[in-house]
Amino acid sequence: MKKDPYETTRNLLAEGDIAGALAILNPLAMQGEAEAQCMMGHLYLLDSDAVTGPQALEWLRRSADQDFPPALYILSSLQSDGDDGFFTDGPKTNEARDMLRRAADLGYAPAQQTLGSVLCDGEYGFEQNLAEGRKWYAAAVKQGFVDAFFDYACMLMEGEGGEADPETGMRLLHEGAKQSDFYCADFLAEIYSEGLFGIEKNPDLSGEFQDLAEEIDAELDDSIPDPSELLQVTQGLTPIVNRIEEVAGEEAGKEFLSIFMRNCLSEEDLSKEIEDFFQGLTSQMSEAEVNEFTNLLEDAFRSLEG
Repeated sequence: MKKDPYETTRNLLAEGDIAGALAILNPLAMQGEAEAQCMMGHLYLLDSDAVTGPQALEWLRRSADQDFPPALYILSSLQSDGDDGFFTDGPKTNEARDMLRRAADLGYAPAQQTLGSVLCDGEYGFEQNLAEGRKWYAAAVKQGFVDAFFDYACMLMEGEGGEADPETGMRLLHEGAKQSDFYCADFLAEIYSEGLFGIEKNPDLSGEFQDLAEEIDAELDDSIPDPSELLQVTQGLTPIVNRIEEVAGEEAGKEFLSIFMRNCLSEEDLSKEIEDFFQGLTSQMSEAEVNEFTNLLEDAFRSLEG
């Protein structure tokens, strides 16, 4: 069975293999494939040097011209930094607002959720319209987009933008909490604690959802590395990365750093990948050089512990 090139590309990107992903995407993008063009543009937003800001903008525009919803959505929030760089913010121009609406109309759930938010808040040049905002939240929820569950549930509980429907609102909050949405779990803890919206007080349920919210919050905090820890990691690895670059070139140094950082900052166990990398790197080295690398690696780990 022929492999889906986009699934392969996503796997490569998850592994930090930008070069491998680029080798697959570039020919497809050149052939006019909208998804490949969008992913080429998205490489820039992943802080990749493989695509410059102007190149990313061009690829995204080509994809958006084919009505590819994710490209329309990304472009709707892309802002120039005044040079050749871009960053994401909100839809601040008429063109950007039209792109956001187009992506939502085409059924792209993240765009539907965002459109619901800006309409409810009256932000980024949109006139506040709770009824329409509620409609777009509902559309995103219908597709199972968890990020919209809390927002839509709140409107149902409060009766904003339409009739109140606390039964459906509570069901959505429970579903969202089950899928590890912090806001849903935290709100349920408050509802059961205070007996809000006519819901009977239930200290036991309140405690359960408070514990769940704290657990979700802790997991989110753990997934975001502290900047000082990142600096410590990179400084501890500097000697070994420099030595790898001397022996095998700059790309080998980048590959090692990518593997090591993923191993440190995620739950993924990449010890086997690191071992394979070193076996390939040291296969043509003398015993003394291999020992040098081993010592450098041990020193790097010790620096992290200190």
